[in-house]
Amino acid sequence: MKKKILVILLAILAVKISLAQEIAPDIYWISFTDKINSPHNIRKPQTFLSERSVLRRIKYDIPIDSTDLPLSPKYVKRIKDMGGEIVAHSKWLNGIAVKVKDEVILKNIKELSFVKNENLKKDYLNNNKTFLLSELENYNTDNRNIWDNPYVKLKQTKTGKSFYNYGFAKDQIEQLNGILLHDLNYKAQNILMAVVDAGFYNVDKLSSFRKMREENRLLACSDIPEQDTVVFDASYHGMKVLSTIVGELEDTIVGTAPKASILLYRTEDSESENMIEEIYWIKAAEAADSIGADIISTSLGYKDYDIKKNSYKVSDLNGIKSPMSRAVNMCAHKGMLPVMSAGNTGWGLWQRVTIPADADTLLSVAAVTRSGFCGSFSAKGPTPDGRLRPNVAARGVSAIVQSPEGGITYANGTSFACPVLAGMTACLLQAHNKLSPNQIIRSIEKNSSQYYNPEGSKGYGIPDFVKALIFSAPDNSVAEYTATCPNCITKKKSILLNSPKEREKTYELPFNISLKCTDLAGQTIINFHGKPKYSSSKGLSIDNWNMLNAGCYKFELEIIGNHFFGIYINSK
Repeated sequence: MKKKILVILLAILAVKISLAQEIAPDIYWISFTDKINSPHNIRKPQTFLSERSVLRRIKYDIPIDSTDLPLSPKYVKRIKDMGGEIVAHSKWLNGIAVKVKDEVILKNIKELSFVKNENLKKDYLNNNKTFLLSELENYNTDNRNIWDNPYVKLKQTKTGKSFYNYGFAKDQIEQLNGILLHDLNYKAQNILMAVVDAGFYNVDKLSSFRKMREENRLLACSDIPEQDTVVFDASYHGMKVLSTIVGELEDTIVGTAPKASILLYRTEDSESENMIEEIYWIKAAEAADSIGADIISTSLGYKDYDIKKNSYKVSDLNGIKSPMSRAVNMCAHKGMLPVMSAGNTGWGLWQRVTIPADADTLLSVAAVTRSGFCGSFSAKGPTPDGRLRPNVAARGVSAIVQSPEGGITYANGTSFACPVLAGMTACLLQAHNKLSPNQIIRSIEKNSSQYYNPEGSKGYGIPDFVKALIFSAPDNSVAEYTATCPNCITKKKSILLNSPKEREKTYELPFNISLKCTDLAGQTIINFHGKPKYSSSKGLSIDNWNMLNAGCYKFELEIIGNHFFGIYINSK
């Protein structure tokens, strides 16, 4: 008899497990088979995406596909009518999180023809029907000159002095060589950043956010778990994070993107730790994408859940196993640049990055000290499948942040390294707004302190944003100079030295460079000192670079205190 009861109990348990994936107590994930009954059409994206979001897709030649479509309202209504409470939903995952306590109702939902049995953890990606926006008559791609490179008669605001008095925050911006970008008026104006966190306590009151409020740059707020817009009464973690981006209080704190426009999303449930929080985050990312955000920054990470079977193993860090990591990849695919904290798991048994810092296309940020040493708590790489995560680093040990009481304080964590770097990334994106998220990420990596000697704790190292500003071009045509001839001594560097295209508009940059180029016999061919020019197709240029005939040349270059030398091989 006892044996029969045990068999029955096991059978009931097996049925319950097969019904749906439980992602929080009594909350289950339900995947849909399609979006056939959606009232929207991918040929009319203006009905479900903002104009800014559509223009971003045009700029990057990103197609509209079925993941952009909202869920079928008929499917959602059917499940609500059956007694399911909709807790969250995702158009990218094409499913809903539904609260159901009655197993009969849950079983009936799972038996619906439009519901499929799918686990949120997966090791494959779906193919989606796409539609190129260039096919839309309503969005004329001939008008893309609105995205022209913004170098227009750049002038330093104050000669020999920074525009801002950064106060205590100066070190963390200087470490990234970011002050010059601000002095060149790259403060992330017109860049829309989505910040997703656990709460933004008193951001509506604290003085360091006054300018953001007065200039109406806080554009939207959403508390995803509570399904309202109140985000200022929860955790102060997100408030500290935000202060490193847009905080602005003279002689006290200035953020790395002091003029960015902001979207705030709270997705963390402080009472528990469950996979539903990944769904909350995905919903926030979808909302930010629909509004038209350029960058999404998150200082959250996951590995262990209250429902143990949903927890991750180190071997799961492959960039696609977690739904949140897949969504981070989707952000980049949609044209938003993701910046994620690597995690504070460096000194435990786990040691590796946390979800979603394992994603394929992102800046995964480690925490370093003022001197550039990696914090002992900062998560280490690489991922088990050999990818460099974290891939960059910024100040996250004794970082300067806004305190809840109104002053400033120190804070430790990759949570703060992430926004420090995200803000500077916004400034770079403002300067090079034709570059895709992938190109911006690659430029930051290539211009980091240990690009040629990457390692697990800091990845490619601490980025130099002046170098990234100069050595970036929309066509991604950065050349790698190496020695391929006898007796050539080189140091591998990435340099852009070209002549601009004929009739192409160029802009004189407000600093001098010194360039000496000799042939292998020692004869000086070019000896230039002056202000270089910038063109959107070629990047940094000097007018007489085309004097070089085909051959191998030695060069020495000094630019803003940075010295380069090596071999240039001209194949024309």
